[in-house]
Amino acid sequence: KVVQDGNLDVNLFTPYKNEIGLLIQSFNNMLAKIRDLTNKIYDNQRSIRKLQFSFLQAQIQPHFLYNTLDSMIWLIGEKKYEDAIILDKALCRLLRISLVNDIDIQSVEKEKEHIENYLIIMKIRFEDKLNYSISIPETSYIYLLPRFTLQPLVENAIQHGIQAKAGRGQITLSCIDEGDSLHFLLSDTGAGIDPEKLLLINAFKHNSSNNGIGIMNVAQRLFLYFHDKAELKLESKEDEGTTVHIT
Repeated sequence: KVVQDGNLDVNLFTPYKNEIGLLIQSFNNMLAKIRDLTNKIYDNQRSIRKLQFSFLQAQIQPHFLYNTLDSMIWLIGEKKYEDAIILDKALCRLLRISLVNDIDIQSVEKEKEHIENYLIIMKIRFEDKLNYSISIPETSYIYLLPRFTLQPLVENAIQHGIQAKAGRGQITLSCIDEGDSLHFLLSDTGAGIDPEKLLLINAFKHNSSNNGIGIMNVAQRLFLYFHDKAELKLESKEDEGTTVHIT
C-alpha cells in the first residue's frame, strides 16, 4: 500500500526461505529496478533540457543574421532586386521555422525546408563559390527527427570545407529510406579533415565547429532520442572533401 501511494523507498525484510520469502525478495528487486529506471529517465530529461537550451540559443547566430542582412543591402545597392527578394523570402521562412521554441522535434519535410532556405541564402551570398543539391524522398517526409540535426552539419561543410578551399564547391544532401531507418548523407567537395582530427570527431571528443551547435551536440541529441540505433560518422580525405553519415 505504501508503494501504491507512490513511495518507492521501501525495502522489506524477511527471514523466510520459502515461497513467501522469494516473493518478498522479488518485490525488493523490482522496486530497485524501478528506482534505477526512474533515475535514468530523470537524468535523460535533464540532459535533453540542457541540450535544448544550448541549441535554441544557437539557432539564429547574430553573425549569420548580420551577414544575410548585409548581403541584402548590397544586392539592393547593386539593383539586384530579384535576388534581394529571394533572399528576403528565404530568411523569413528560415526565421519562421527557427523561432518555434516549444518543440525539439520536427518532420523530415520541415527539416528539408529549413535546409533549402539556409542554402538559398548561402548560395546568394557566395554566388559561384557554392553549388548544392538536395535529394530526399517524399516517403521519408512524415518521419521525425530532432530539430536542426542537419543545419549545423551543412554550416560546418560550408565554413570548414567549401570556404577553406580555393575554387568552387559542391554540397550534396541525400537520404535513403531503409524501411526501419533513414540514412542521410551530407557530402562536400571542400578542404577535408586531417586524419588525427577526424579520429577525434568520430569519437565525439572534439567539437569541430567554433560556432553554432557543432557535431558533438547533434550526436548527443540523436543518441538521447534514438540510443544505440542512431549513428553519426564522418569520412574525409584532405583536399577532396567530407561525407557525414547520419542514421
